[in-house]
Amino acid sequence: MSLKYGMYRNPKSTCKEGEPPLHPRVIVQQTISTSSLAKVIGQTTTMSPADTKGVLEALSEWMAFFLENGNNVRLDGIGTFSLSLQSRPVMDEKDITSVSVCLKNVNFRCSKELKERMRGITIERETNAGSKEIMPVEERKKRIVDYLSTYQSLTRTDCMRLNKCKKEIAIKDLNELIAEKKILRLGSGRTVLYVGY
Repeated sequence: MSLKYGMYRNPKSTCKEGEPPLHPRVIVQQTISTSSLAKVIGQTTTMSPADTKGVLEALSEWMAFFLENGNNVRLDGIGTFSLSLQSRPVMDEKDITSVSVCLKNVNFRCSKELKERMRGITIERETNAGSKEIMPVEERKKRIVDYLSTYQSLTRTDCMRLNKCKKEIAIKDLNELIAEKKILRLGSGRTVLYVGY
């Protein structure tokens, strides 16, 4: 597998005159959920997917606990999580109270090991990324089916990214593939997943 990227124009506001320059952006294939991660880890270790999911959920809870109590959290081989704060600008610390200070962000600093591992990845350009042209319906549907033959599932958002299309088009394509008995819909509401037949 390789990392796919597309070339996208910078926002107009960053360019004073003329056409804004292009920049590369990773084309996200899908967002891996805790359940999917637990399943994969369960298949490659002696832990069951349920045990793995429990550990990952406990990790999330304990990370939040330690962060909100003023600690940084380092996961070996992954990186370090920390909090940053913000307030209005002041010249003297007496001019501000703790009520005026709030959370700015949860920061992540990647570990050296993970960064080094990522340096060796294969990168390929996706030629139609960033294009405003809508690809033909049969091509979009084929891409969905091909994607599901490689990956376990996809969401509507994944479908929109995969085919660079709007929500309405993604829903129409997915519904047609369901009617054609090429994919299945699992779940409801915000937890809908589409899987291969």
